[in-house]
Amino acid sequence: MHSHPLTATVVVPQYKDFGESNRAKVATALAWFDAAIAPGGFVAGERFSIADIALWSTLDFGRAVGLVTLDDTPALADWFARVAARPSIAGGAG
Repeated sequence: MHSHPLTATVVVPQYKDFGESNRAKVATALAWFDAAIAPGGFVAGERFSIADIALWSTLDFGRAVGLVTLDDTPALADWFARVAARPSIAGGAG
């Protein structure tokens, strides 16, 4: 958020160095989730839950501001695609 122009009006002032310094932490978190999500499963086990909603919305925002890429996290990329295809997300809010 601190290093992307889209959030410049929301995060005032922006600390670009801080934003850039968090990229490594984001990559570490993505790798952790990639290892934790069982194939075909969800964040907290076999069922879709609020944990999936929270992670999906965080990753979606992170992708929008260029902080998140799922290129190196195949299990997480698969999970993201499955969640994105759910009617509640793919169909939009109304």
